[in-house]
Amino acid sequence: MSFYVLLCIVGQNFCCEEESLAASLKQLCFCHNKHTLHCQGINDTHLFKTTPQSSFQGITHLKISESQLQCLHLDDMESFTTLASLSVTNSGLRTFICSEAKTHPQSKSIRSITEKIHHLNLAKNKLTELKKQDFVNMVKLQVLNLTDNAIQHIPARFFGPMKKLTVLDLSNNKLDEKLKDNVFKTLPAHLSYLDISNNNWACSSELAWMHKWKSTLKNESILKHRNEIQCIHKPHTDSSDLFLVMKYYYEFMPNCPTEEGCSCRIPTIFNNDYKIVQDKKNYIVEVNCAGRSLKHFPLLPKWTKTLDLSDNNLDDSAFSSLNVRDDHYENVEELNLSDNKLENLSDKLLKMNLRLSFRAKNNRLTSISYDVSQRLMKKTHVLELSNNPWKCTCSSEITQRNLLQKVTDKSLLTCGEGSDVDLAEKNIDSINPEVLCPPSSNGEAQELWLQLLCAILAFMILLVALNLAYDCNNYNNRGQLPRLAQYSDGRRCPKCFSC
Repeated sequence: MSFYVLLCIVGQNFCCEEESLAASLKQLCFCHNKHTLHCQGINDTHLFKTTPQSSFQGITHLKISESQLQCLHLDDMESFTTLASLSVTNSGLRTFICSEAKTHPQSKSIRSITEKIHHLNLAKNKLTELKKQDFVNMVKLQVLNLTDNAIQHIPARFFGPMKKLTVLDLSNNKLDEKLKDNVFKTLPAHLSYLDISNNNWACSSELAWMHKWKSTLKNESILKHRNEIQCIHKPHTDSSDLFLVMKYYYEFMPNCPTEEGCSCRIPTIFNNDYKIVQDKKNYIVEVNCAGRSLKHFPLLPKWTKTLDLSDNNLDDSAFSSLNVRDDHYENVEELNLSDNKLENLSDKLLKMNLRLSFRAKNNRLTSISYDVSQRLMKKTHVLELSNNPWKCTCSSEITQRNLLQKVTDKSLLTCGEGSDVDLAEKNIDSINPEVLCPPSSNGEAQELWLQLLCAILAFMILLVALNLAYDCNNYNNRGQLPRLAQYSDGRRCPKCFSC
């Protein structure tokens, strides 16, 4: 026995010394320093329970790494009576404390450990959620490192009991817009380090609370790796500053028609700072109101670019209450009205931008006005109008070739009831224009008379030209004027130099 170990025992100052470790521990563990035991490659914590308690006296820090542990049996560690710091990293943990403990978390052996822990490091594992009962007794916890896991869920008020927490690292996890505001709002006010970077934050209005929550922090410098706290514009992968986007959501998204069941998101922000210029297009909004049984057009946030109103109960009367300017529809570039009950397309569509796309599939549309047809032809990139009972007549706009060339789903356009010459159920694009608009017999006779008249006029013009050439030739060769000129009042015309 070394002098240092003897001194520790005599002075009742127990410490970690490899000579005092049980043989079963020496293969997997070593003393990192006099108060730290480091174990690697363990598959079960039961070895701590079968080891004499004297081996762990004085150890305040237990480090486990590079192991294979699904969870921790903390009751196996009751011999660590002085444990204040626990680190289990890169060991495959899927949950913190094993659920087999029947009396967990009220077990005295488990509570005796969790109540004493000041530092807990569970980084680089496979945790997908944090269970409240696993941490409820950690009232002395000051440092919690959960980085590099796959955490998607944190229970409401999870950090409430951790009144002494000063350092929290949640970076490189899978936290998203489903996180509730009372999770972060229950963090201690004296928190000095917080890292939430590199998570799956969506640029969604569901996280708008983050803007106000950030302002409650005693100092925003406690947010570490600030440039990496980004939100993702789903379904795309481009990202933006999370707190900047949430500022826009917090200040402008109260206008989102959430009471109608709609959701809103801001896919683009043109200002890269926190200064918002009023009445200027600082951002654009996408609104999704699909499948909400709406019977009217909802009031939109300003600068709405994309609007999905498909699968609702909109009919022609819905347009009557729509004020394009006051309801913020004038900047809409993508409008989806598919799967509704529309029979006509209102001229109010002319006041909308509709530059990118217009969809009105699966409605009850029978006709489209000339003005709306021309506007969609000239300006809209994507046009879908299929699965409607279109009334095909010679004068119908839907049968015009120029419009058909613009329609993306023209192969699915069919004629409905009331169409001319038994065209119902026929594909509009395949209809022969001469069949749809055959010339009348009266029209053929008129055309024949016009052709005859044109021939007579052409013959008379030819006679006049020949007579002019004859008279001009006589004048040049004989000096003889045309007969008509010989009976004039004696004035002579100049020589026909053009001949």
